[in-house]
Amino acid sequence: MKPQGWTALAAGLLAMAAAGTASADPHADANAADHRGDYAAELAILKPHADKGEAWAENNLGRLYKTGQGVAKDEAQAVVWFRKAAEQGDKGGEANLGMAYENGEGVARDEALGEVWIRKAIDQGDARAAMVLMAKAIPGPDDTPTTIAARAARYRKAGDAGDKLARQSLQLLCIWPGPVAKPADCGQVVVWTRAAAEQGDVEAEKQLATFHDGGQMGLTRDPALATPWWRKAAEAGDAGAQENLATRYELGLGVAPDKAQAMAWTRKAAEQGETVAQMSMARAFETGDGVAKDAAQAFYWNRKLAAGSVSDYQKKVGEAYAFGEGVPRDYLRAYIWLSIALASERPSRDEARDTEGLALESVASHLTPPQLAEAKRRALAWTARATERISKPGQASDDEP
Repeated sequence: MKPQGWTALAAGLLAMAAAGTASADPHADANAADHRGDYAAELAILKPHADKGEAWAENNLGRLYKTGQGVAKDEAQAVVWFRKAAEQGDKGGEANLGMAYENGEGVARDEALGEVWIRKAIDQGDARAAMVLMAKAIPGPDDTPTTIAARAARYRKAGDAGDKLARQSLQLLCIWPGPVAKPADCGQVVVWTRAAAEQGDVEAEKQLATFHDGGQMGLTRDPALATPWWRKAAEAGDAGAQENLATRYELGLGVAPDKAQAMAWTRKAAEQGETVAQMSMARAFETGDGVAKDAAQAFYWNRKLAAGSVSDYQKKVGEAYAFGEGVPRDYLRAYIWLSIALASERPSRDEARDTEGLALESVASHLTPPQLAEAKRRALAWTARATERISKPGQASDDEP
């Protein structure tokens, strides 16, 4: 065989391999093309799969027609593809078809039919569809007391039948600020919320407490009536409620001021990772407010906040290592944390960045060249891991740089 024959054969095999790689996961390939803005490539991937009746491709092809990306904008054609996907039970197609009907885009406007399709998507767990349906509850400029009352009555009827989304929609309609008087059905929100709270539903307990704190839904504005419900949610382990209860003891809102109780509830919330509570714990041990001053405890909470990528606390941890406050002096770790903090600073804080840059240089003077290189490497590696954690929630965040 001639050399060029081998070349042609190799080229053919490479092309086949490339084609196999590209088609191994067409969904991922289409997403990648979309993310890089290569809509022509995305269209080329989607069209054959949509023509074969694959729902995911039909829905995404409809999206391209709706937005005019990679193809001439055509809302009617978008509806054709959304419908094909929706009729196969694709939740994205159901949501998109429902919104097309809601807005009259590419099809005659039909809010009732739109809601049918949107609810199908909600039943499959489509959070975007749920938000769209709830947004319909918000009073618009053309709404009258009659239209709002009719909407409220519809939500109440569905809510009485156990429809949680209808209950949330009625609540949203009733708390939305506006000149139109609230319909009588708004009182039912409190009935539903109280019934759920009395059965131990933590979210309902917090909601009922919020109603009392704000004087919403016709309830009396009274912190003393709100506090027992915040306490129930806090005792059930809700970190936000624990922080709220701590603040109430701190300020005497609906309860007698009590520093010890405030600190106890703050600690509970802080131990669950509640950022504001952790800040309160760090400040308390730094200043001796409500507890004995304790540099080691202050460092412990500052370190947790630093691990959460709060730059001011990364700087505090670096300074603690540099001066040996609450932790043995360690210039290498000081450099790492000060370097991480400096990289996290907002560009507008030029003066602060200059000061921290000088601090970093001062710490660097205590390190050998190999130590300095190691500190820089570890700081960069930790920052990279922190960035990855942001994109992948649930990963451990308290690792040591």
